Amino acid sequence: MHVNVVVLPTALAVAQWRHARGADFLAALVAGCDITCRIAAAMTPPHRGFAYTSVAGVIGAAAAAARLMRLDADSTRHAIGLAFLQAGGTQQANIEPTLAKRLLAAFPARAAVLAARLAAAGFTAPASVFEGDCGLYALYQPGDPARLTESLGERFDNDALSIKAYPSCGCNHTAIAGTLDLARTFDLHPDDVVVVEATVSPYMARIVGGPYDPSEDPQAAAQFSLRYSIACAIARRRLGLAEIEAEAATDPRILALVPRIAVTVEPSWTGTRGPVRLRLDSRRHGRLERQVDHVPGSAEAPLDASAIEAKFAECLGRGASPLDAARIARLRDRVDALERLEDMDRFFEGIV
Repeated sequence: MHVNVVVLPTALAVAQWRHARGADFLAALVAGCDITCRIAAAMTPPHRGFAYTSVAGVIGAAAAAARLMRLDADSTRHAIGLAFLQAGGTQQANIEPTLAKRLLAAFPARAAVLAARLAAAGFTAPASVFEGDCGLYALYQPGDPARLTESLGERFDNDALSIKAYPSCGCNHTAIAGTLDLARTFDLHPDDVVVVEATVSPYMARIVGGPYDPSEDPQAAAQFSLRYSIACAIARRRLGLAEIEAEAATDPRILALVPRIAVTVEPSWTGTRGPVRLRLDSRRHGRLERQVDHVPGSAEAPLDASAIEAKFAECLGRGASPLDAARIARLRDRVDALERLEDMDRFFEGIV
């Protein structure tokens, strides 16, 4: 799941429109994220190939919008039903790396706001969104309704969300971490590398194990390629936002290294982001190996405060409308004080 990429912009837009208090915005964000997490966690594997971000995200985001609009229980149920009517999305946009991947979050955010507004206007929708004969579990993937509602309102699954260390598909992250460790420990350079073998789960191979071709959409190709991730970690010793720009994605040093990287599958592995087993043959050091089981930023391998601060600054400093250091600091302070903000329409005052 990519939970906040759908729920956060929905809740932020509706909170600004409704002049909600910061505390109410946070409550809606938490509720929407929790519902999204629960929908995904209650589904029974194996994953069938639809986009969890879109299909679960649109429902959680609609719930967040409904709360900020102060809809009653019946209208909220209709908002969720209307959101389900618009649910859609496929991982084919990941497998064939295209910019359409970005829309797997944008479409459901838009749909969630529309669903809540239609419900507020009196539109009705089916109630059996999950268990109905043509509901989520029948059309998309089987699921467990008991898991969906277990300790609802008492336990919040968004406590278990991770923060991505790298601006890349999560399927690449264990490989990036392992390769960076090897490169830094042994001072590896592209010329040192004879061959790299990366062993991953079938799911990871499906999403990021294909050939690397940056000719059409260099950024999307870089973000959804295990081979690029490994080559970049060796050649550039990092994978940040600069490393998914077109110039980096087509760096001749990286392109020359990519053919030396092989992806193999361990059929018994069921993970979606790990583990990865790396075997690297080096001219100077011989055979080098690493296995990384946990994704950096997960509960098992959390990022420290300085890493989170650095990522916050990098993202805001390299966006479509980059912020300078003063405005980044102002936004960070505004986030810290959200519970005391009286009007969310003032959230970006003096920042954008």
